Amino acid sequence: MNTPTARMNSREILRFYGMFAASQFLVDSSIWSFFLTQSHNLSLATAVAVHATTTATSGLFDLPTGSWADRFGRRRIVLLGFLARAVAAILMIVAPSLPTLVVAAALSGFGWAQLSGAAEALLHDNLKAAGAEQSFKQHMGNVVITSYVSRTVAFAISGFLFEAAMWAPYVALALALLVGILLTLSIREYPYDRAESTADLEHIRTGMRIYRSSHALFYFAIIILAIGVVSEQLWFSFQPLLSHAHISPTAIGLVYAAASLGSALGAYAAKKLLVRHLEELALSGAVVLFGCGGLLFCLATDQMTCVLAQIVTCIGFGASWTAGSTILNAHVPSSHRAVCLSLLSASGATLQGLLGSGIGLVFDRLGPSVIPGAVALSAACLTPAAFRAVRRLKAAQTPTR
Repeated sequence: MNTPTARMNSREILRFYGMFAASQFLVDSSIWSFFLTQSHNLSLATAVAVHATTTATSGLFDLPTGSWADRFGRRRIVLLGFLARAVAAILMIVAPSLPTLVVAAALSGFGWAQLSGAAEALLHDNLKAAGAEQSFKQHMGNVVITSYVSRTVAFAISGFLFEAAMWAPYVALALALLVGILLTLSIREYPYDRAESTADLEHIRTGMRIYRSSHALFYFAIIILAIGVVSEQLWFSFQPLLSHAHISPTAIGLVYAAASLGSALGAYAAKKLLVRHLEELALSGAVVLFGCGGLLFCLATDQMTCVLAQIVTCIGFGASWTAGSTILNAHVPSSHRAVCLSLLSASGATLQGLLGSGIGLVFDRLGPSVIPGAVALSAACLTPAAFRAVRRLKAAQTPTR
């Protein structure tokens, strides 16, 4: 069968899965604090602040790059993102000083900004052009699961690579990003409803008007923003919390791998709920899970409880990522999809980076239970709000254009 849909299914979907998997090969994410404190002799507070620079920079650049993706093509922006992150990984290895490390972290954030929104928009609009838009939920769920499998493999080997040579995880990361570049080059970008060649600021304003035009969509976006900011504080805290429990870098890598499998499980469960049109249960259930993870961290008195806390938290991460991105993608117009997604991710990443940069100081001065306790309390408030937000959005029935 030589239809556009058949070509999309047989030739390009697997390449999309591979592209997302390469972008999520986060082999450095489970060892960054050890690398910065041991290889560069930074304090924990400084190391966390450097790491948070990536998230904050991603937020600052999300808005213009979302506009560029809508105007100039999603594939070009995705390629730029892979390239920037690869250069950043190499800089982390050769960095002679703290300023160079900050530059590398900022460049990595710039690369993440290119990938945020544009990669999902590329998948959605290719499916739409091929006449297979109705399969987006299924494929997006599979993409998330594939991404978490990639993370699992990366985490599982990260500690062993770090023990062999501190710079080895960053070499592996650079190689994975090179694979991502090659896979993206192999994907053909189908025609989509391009935005007019207006100034970036006007394009961003158009995205803001889209949110303001629907109270239900705006309310949902605010809830998704709050969920992302709150849950990310636990992600920043994982290594300090596990280090406080005297878990070694190699063991932490394996814990991250187990937690990533939990995320894949959460993504799978959310996908099953989404295809059954139970979006409100998928999102609110995810919030409950990472809230329980924060509570477990507060109560942890041994290593196994800390491990269980991270796994439970990551099941919630996987479910919230799948539910939030899928629901939002289905309710924003095609011609401004990337910028609408980037408006949200920019706000979230900036807030996450600003809050995350102070986590090291919180651990040093107030103790390890403060951050997970705040996350648990916030999740208790966000759960009913998430349920209501999805109900309102479904009732509004905002069409995809």
